Amino acid sequence: MAEISTAAFRQICYLTGADVCYTEMISAKGVMFGNKKTIKMAQVLPEEPKTFVQMFGSEPDDIAGAIERVEAVNPAAYGFDINMGCPMKKVLKGRNGAFLMTDPEKVRRIVRAARAATKKPLSVKIRKGYQQENGLEIAAIIEEEGADLLVIHPRLKTQMFLPGTCDHDFSIRLAAERHIPVIHSGDITESAHLERFAGTKIAGFMIGRGTYGRPWIFEELRSGLPIADERKRELMTLHFRAIRLYSIGISLRTMMNELKKNAVWYSRGGAGSTEFRNHIYQTKWEERELLGTINRFFEIDI
Repeated sequence: MAEISTAAFRQICYLTGADVCYTEMISAKGVMFGNKKTIKMAQVLPEEPKTFVQMFGSEPDDIAGAIERVEAVNPAAYGFDINMGCPMKKVLKGRNGAFLMTDPEKVRRIVRAARAATKKPLSVKIRKGYQQENGLEIAAIIEEEGADLLVIHPRLKTQMFLPGTCDHDFSIRLAAERHIPVIHSGDITESAHLERFAGTKIAGFMIGRGTYGRPWIFEELRSGLPIADERKRELMTLHFRAIRLYSIGISLRTMMNELKKNAVWYSRGGAGSTEFRNHIYQTKWEERELLGTINRFFEIDI
């Protein structure tokens, strides 16, 4: 998730039970142009168990070249992921993300080039289709060209993330057809949602927006129980401290923005949260003042 799945965020997700994480989505062209911020975003820490470097691009040579360059300077990366499911306009305008599903032969060439560029695990994320369903066809091509893992978000691009449009049966049907592991992504927010996949070939679950302000969701899904408020404060403290540790290496502004964004998500549903959110975003902050405001609201010490 762009500007969300940072090193600090991944650390907390691993701590609460995630098996695999993905970096922020980076531009293959950005890597090829030598953009320092893009390459920094792709950095995986040595202590991360299994983190895929996630990228987008519309040209096979860009994808292959970016994989080779990132792997050369980033030995801790567990594998690489090609995002062919992102529905956001700024990604689609370059004919990237979910737009690739309109061109099956380009999908083939991209996955083939990526496979030739690395021996590390290769993951590809897709949707049910762009404007029309063709996810089964695209998934078959991805497997044929050597990908090790497939992630399916069973909505059309045109459905974005609309409630009630997630086609869980499509994920189950796709997994039954494929020989590589298939991961379902979409509308998994509580342990009861996992029950519909019992007895199917779905190999696992990807949690995206469900982690916003709730990176302990993995702990709750495994136990089937909500975690205590004390545990939440402990994890929030660790997360905010990790943001200060890792994001400052990019820039102070990046660190401050990441602190504010996560503080707003963590505040949802709490007493005074509306006033807190307005205050966070409408105030020109110095670092010390922002840290103090977060500490007082959440009763923590970062």
